[in-house]
Amino acid sequence: MVSIGEATGPDVLSLDDVRALGLAGPTAVRPALDPHSTATIMYTSGTTGNPKGCQISHANWRAMLDAIEEIGSLGPGSVVYVYLPLAHMFTRMVQIVALELGATMAYSGGDIRRVIDELAAVRPTHLPSVPRLFEKVYAVVTTAVGATADPGPDLRQAVRAAFGGRVEQALTGAAPIAPEILEFFAACGVPIYEAYGMTEATAVITANRPGAVKFGTVGQPVTGVEVRITADGEVCSRSAGTFTGYWSNPEATAELVIDGWLHTGDLGALDEDGYLRITGRKKDIIITAAGKNLTPANLETELRRSRWISHAVMCGDRRPHPVVLITLDAEELLPWAAERGLGEDLAALSRLPAVHDLVRAALDEANARYAPPERIRDFAVLPNDFSIDAGELTPTLKIKRAVITARYADVVDGLY
Repeated sequence: MVSIGEATGPDVLSLDDVRALGLAGPTAVRPALDPHSTATIMYTSGTTGNPKGCQISHANWRAMLDAIEEIGSLGPGSVVYVYLPLAHMFTRMVQIVALELGATMAYSGGDIRRVIDELAAVRPTHLPSVPRLFEKVYAVVTTAVGATADPGPDLRQAVRAAFGGRVEQALTGAAPIAPEILEFFAACGVPIYEAYGMTEATAVITANRPGAVKFGTVGQPVTGVEVRITADGEVCSRSAGTFTGYWSNPEATAELVIDGWLHTGDLGALDEDGYLRITGRKKDIIITAAGKNLTPANLETELRRSRWISHAVMCGDRRPHPVVLITLDAEELLPWAAERGLGEDLAALSRLPAVHDLVRAALDEANARYAPPERIRDFAVLPNDFSIDAGELTPTLKIKRAVITARYADVVDGLY
């Protein structure tokens, strides 16, 4: 037992006792510890099927902690604001790094509508999160003052203030984010570094970092990690961070790890400088009736840049052309509707032609970046947003595509 105050018995440790044991090294705590034994079992988010238990060893943790500490700037005096749930691998990693290096942790209350207020209260120096948080702040700021590639001092100050005024490093991962958003924040003095990884790799495979950034990529492999691309475009990694296998599921483990290489299921390419660009998920590729291969994540990311759109899910496998399911951002839409006397019922608003005009404008803007066969032809606005509780989103707000397409199959059919 660990006591916040003084130790009160022979089986109780104080925080100072725990700190001393940590500084003495792992053998002081448990001399017989096998570095390759299981330290924890982390369950995957289950975006493409049932969650699986990833066995992470002590050696896995140590290898990737060292890699992350090398590229970060955490230390005493740093304040880390954590929006992601502790069920997420990278959040666990950040927490351990912060504790190891003496930083302060501040935990979100879990309501994305309160994020701006919480950032103002906490004033973090480090902000690891997912694209949705940065997209929300981007929407708030650009709606108020407009987006520009060359912000002046007032805009830079306003943007930094939206993050609490002290952010030194922010990190985004788990899903794609539009490069324009990263460029905007960088120009405003809030560097957001895009990284890439998965639970089975103990959180991190590649990362952009200070002095080594390419927008539109997820960075270069971190120390100790190798990355290669297979003939069919799949990203594979190999490192001491590769997990020891799925709990009680050797068949799934054998399918994922082949000759030491972890097959991520993501499609990507390495450029001449070793920066990795993720182009989609193998299982998410849409093949139209005309045989055109489409990557949903790209257009979905473009659509989420709109202040009116919360989520977008592209459909169209074996269909003549792609369509998309849209959910509305209530925080942005309800005030807009109230100003026009349109009411505050999101389901009712989702049926209004005026709201559809907003979505159509966002879709036209996104489509303009793509060739005609890739463009989304039609859309449906759903009466409610996706949620974790409904099983449509993972704890890190990634869409569960299979759940959503099955649940709204009739809506998709209606678009054809």
